[in-house]
Amino acid sequence: MPASTAHRGLTHRWLCRALSPLADRALLRVDVPAGEHDCERLFSLGGANLVLPRLYQVLRESGLLARFPDDFSRALEGFDALHGWRVEQLQRQMREVTALLNRHGVVPVWLKGATGLLEASGPPSSRMMLDLDFWIPDPAQHPTVLEALTQAGYLMPEGSVEYELGSSHHFVPRFRDGEAARLEIHHHLVALPARPLLDDESAWPAVEWLDWEGLKIGRLCALDRLRHSYIQCTEMNSQSLERGKISLMKALDFLERYLAASHEDRASFLKALEGERWRSAARRFFSFLDGYFGLASPVGVDRGYLRRVAFEVNHPQAAYLGFLVVHAGRVLRSGRAGHWSTWWPKLAQHLKLMGSLA
Repeated sequence: MPASTAHRGLTHRWLCRALSPLADRALLRVDVPAGEHDCERLFSLGGANLVLPRLYQVLRESGLLARFPDDFSRALEGFDALHGWRVEQLQRQMREVTALLNRHGVVPVWLKGATGLLEASGPPSSRMMLDLDFWIPDPAQHPTVLEALTQAGYLMPEGSVEYELGSSHHFVPRFRDGEAARLEIHHHLVALPARPLLDDESAWPAVEWLDWEGLKIGRLCALDRLRHSYIQCTEMNSQSLERGKISLMKALDFLERYLAASHEDRASFLKALEGERWRSAARRFFSFLDGYFGLASPVGVDRGYLRRVAFEVNHPQAAYLGFLVVHAGRVLRSGRAGHWSTWWPKLAQHLKLMGSLA
């Protein structure tokens, strides 16, 4: 195996150990990837996986920051400061959107990483996010919400057409110039295939209603937040999971929720994964957490899948090419391929993406 390939895999493993709340901090001092090329790989991996603020926090608190070159440490420190500013902007945006909706008699149920922004004190959330998600479970309120946001300047991208309700679990994302994040307004919590794990009807009665700085908001109960996080890692990213590509940010979000869950909630969550429909994805995902984050898998370990993850990390272009071949075969067999003239724009996009994985 070429040295650069081996180092990529070792750096990825070290990053996962560093991020994990289960890691032995003393062991992190062994094989610290502090060489020039190691730092480049570490920064690249951390950036691509949206975990640089968490990495900086870990290195600072463990006293390991001094083991790295000054320019790397300063870059991480600057990125963390920028992240802290962005968190403040996200919180402001959440307050403004909540106040707008409250004035129209609507109480949003904030989802995913947005729930980590509700703490007014303490250090800023280290979780990075590109959008803010909230759920409006009452269909009668959807026109009011969309019109209020439109009047406030939150618009669909130019040329976009609203999704048909049956084709997605949220409306087309809304953007407003100058804001830190786009808004994703959910009319269902998750896409249809994942609803047996988290359906609207069961989640709604368990929503926690909160007073947030004088504003009315909701959030899912702890068990449903755990379920939602798991679905984001697996069912909503099934193709990536299958080929061994797992977002470290999303995996870490799930792991922290799983470790914080009560014994009863954990047992209830795992019970739902025993069905044949969910067993394979659960085994793969927990195998990854076992092998890379140190969580003992409650559903066994798939060593073959861990080899697939290692191949994805070490040879991302080859892994993506293999995924394209398998995916193309499935499309052709399903009869959804369409005319060959429509293939080239999509193929060009995939080849461009594959080139960026070098």
